Amino acid sequence: MSQLPASVKAKKLTEIVIPGSHDSGTYQLDKKLPVGHDEAEILQELGNNPVLGPLTKYIIHRWSITQHGNIQDQLHNGIRYFDFRVAKLEGKFRIVHGLHGEEVFNIFTAIQEFLEQNQEEIVILHFQHYFDVTFDDHMQILQNLLDKFGSKLIEKSVPNLVINELQKAGKQVLVLYTGPSGDFNLPWPQSFCRNPWANTMDVTKLFKFLTKNMARRPLNCLYVSQSILTPNTTTILTKPFSTLFKATKPCNNALPRWIDETGKHLHPNIIMTDFVTDTQLPNIIVSLNYVWNKEIIFIHASLIDF
Repeated sequence: MSQLPASVKAKKLTEIVIPGSHDSGTYQLDKKLPVGHDEAEILQELGNNPVLGPLTKYIIHRWSITQHGNIQDQLHNGIRYFDFRVAKLEGKFRIVHGLHGEEVFNIFTAIQEFLEQNQEEIVILHFQHYFDVTFDDHMQILQNLLDKFGSKLIEKSVPNLVINELQKAGKQVLVLYTGPSGDFNLPWPQSFCRNPWANTMDVTKLFKFLTKNMARRPLNCLYVSQSILTPNTTTILTKPFSTLFKATKPCNNALPRWIDETGKHLHPNIIMTDFVTDTQLPNIIVSLNYVWNKEIIFIHASLIDF
């Protein structure tokens, strides 16, 4: 956000267009670890089977990875909204999406290091789903966020979210947290972020859903357009050895046109996609901020510390 023009920095986070990644931490899912409790019980049982377990995990792995680039790669490609699912496994908090992945606290460290080097950048961390996480575990996660980011956190008491004011105050991290928050003042509630989900593998249906909901989005909170395809059981059973990457290509290939046609007329906020480091989508999404300000510029994908 450091590269945005002054006219855009004078706006609130809810008023600009921000690139986001779906299931941001899935680039490192581990087939050696158990199947996650976010999967159906039958798949968990098959994953533990000494004969069928390796094949079960192999297929789950192919359909659960939604990002190829790690958190640093995503940050350097312009991603500023991150979507996390967290599970506790053997005493450690890990990313989960079918299988377990990187330790969450390591991800916090990577983001912290990036923000230290880019002090005008602002990120949104959205925690929506938890598995095998107790109240005390939630407090531990929140405490680690507080320890890592400290004064950079945007507390709920902040009166507005104007970008240049946040930058001047050194505020760089907004945490959306659906779990219990105890006495912590740092997490913003889920009610401050709307993120309707189309739950479809049909690109046409997805874009109709996104457009319809964006047209009536509230302007006083964050709003996520989940620009993703969601495979169902039939999709996976008919193509078990394919990948989510192949299945979502039609969506990512069509998104630039939808963004161009829709983004200029409606008011997108956060546009969340899969495989963000494999496309030019973050660059295209950020460019809407300049279109709205009627500024003609060239944005290079590798310079998207916007």
